[in-house]
Amino acid sequence: MTWQPKDELASAVALEVLIHGPLGRAELARRLGLAPATLTRISTELIASGLLAEVPEATQRTSGRPTIPLDVVPSSHYFLGIKLTDSALDATVIDLKATPRDSYRVPLESLTPVRVVRAIADLAHLARSSYRIDAIGIAVGGIVNADGAVESAPFLKWNNVPLASLISKATHLPTFVANDCPPTRRSSTGSGRAPDIPTLRSSRSAWAWDTDASLTEHAWRTRTRASDSSATGHSIHSAPSAPRGTGAAPRPC
Repeated sequence: MTWQPKDELASAVALEVLIHGPLGRAELARRLGLAPATLTRISTELIASGLLAEVPEATQRTSGRPTIPLDVVPSSHYFLGIKLTDSALDATVIDLKATPRDSYRVPLESLTPVRVVRAIADLAHLARSSYRIDAIGIAVGGIVNADGAVESAPFLKWNNVPLASLISKATHLPTFVANDCPPTRRSSTGSGRAPDIPTLRSSRSAWAWDTDASLTEHAWRTRTRASDSSATGHSIHSAPSAPRGTGAAPRPC
């Protein structure tokens, strides 16, 4: 089972439920301008995939036949967001409703791309031991192009580092990289303006289903804006390729 709906119509239905759900089928069809038969087919496929589920407790009573709404299944997919600073990796796991579920902090000693990529891969492996991670989002202070390559990050002393590609190859997961300074530059990495919690913003880059900036932006604004304190935190003081850091404060962009 993949985390992305298989076509544009299925994606539109899933996103509408994600942002505005729970919603009944008739209301979904009206909102999206779909024929009832088409909506029934798509919703049946999304339920079978585990992405959506009927929510009997939210049944909408009308003058006619009761409507059982659809909602996303939060635990069906998880995403890992990482804020890369000059001293540590600060990470948050969110579920399909963008609710924080867990957090991690991994100190960094070396900022070379090879060591940072290894540390991120180790962190992803740790997160995957508890959650089925579907994608990774990384926030970094610097210039990031549409391919997720860091063209310039002075605080890391990086130039032209293909970070998204390197992480994707190391973890075998889709990886999205974006500038962590709001307003975040829009690009095909799925970036957009978001709450000022970098790890949540980067995980929501991974969570966004398509690159429609206005849709992504709306989803970020309307989902739960919980802080890192709502998740269980893990401070990793000794891990392979992620030694104890220098304790320097994160650099601004």
